[in-house]
Amino acid sequence: MKIIILLSLITHFAFAQKSTSCSCPTNTMAGTIKGEKPKESFHFTTGEEIILCGYTEEQSGKTTYSEFILQECGKNEAINFWGAIFTGSVDFKNDVISIKEIRNLPTGPERSFISTFWSTETFRYDNNKLVRKHKINQDIRKYTKAEIEKTLKEFEAGKNNYAGDAEEVMYRLFIAALSGNSKAKKYFNEFSTFTMLDGAVSEDYKELTSMLQQWE
Repeated sequence: MKIIILLSLITHFAFAQKSTSCSCPTNTMAGTIKGEKPKESFHFTTGEEIILCGYTEEQSGKTTYSEFILQECGKNEAINFWGAIFTGSVDFKNDVISIKEIRNLPTGPERSFISTFWSTETFRYDNNKLVRKHKINQDIRKYTKAEIEKTLKEFEAGKNNYAGDAEEVMYRLFIAALSGNSKAKKYFNEFSTFTMLDGAVSEDYKELTSMLQQWE
């Protein structure tokens, strides 16, 4: 009888340990308050737990994430914050968290803007240490020679006289640059000197500049 009770207590304790989850901290960037239930909880077979706190949105039956943090249970500091400019998916499989970043880039037919898989960031534990890796999707569609030439001409025709299409030209120069064209890269790096960029476009330009550096 004592053995049965002891086994029952051990089973209950183990289940309680596995079921215990931590709550979100107060984080103004992610819009969370202390004690708030996380949007996602990732339980690793090695015993660690990471939570996701922030904003999610349902689109066509799929959950997308933006303005969120990842945090290890028991730690005071967040692993990282993904801001409003980020949109992507979060998956958990085989003890690995995968965050896929989706960007609206002109990689579609005739250089049209489409949702484009840009990068994957993974998180896993190795000997109780969190290991984080970031990988750029090198299979993004590159521009053809004709598309690159068209992009260069659009930039050259609009120097010092850009109107509403400045942002589109900027993005297409970015794709032409990562397609391996040195002149497109030069034009992209000089882009901000040829036109006034407003707040949102200026932030996009800084982000694209960082992305181009990551690509290289």
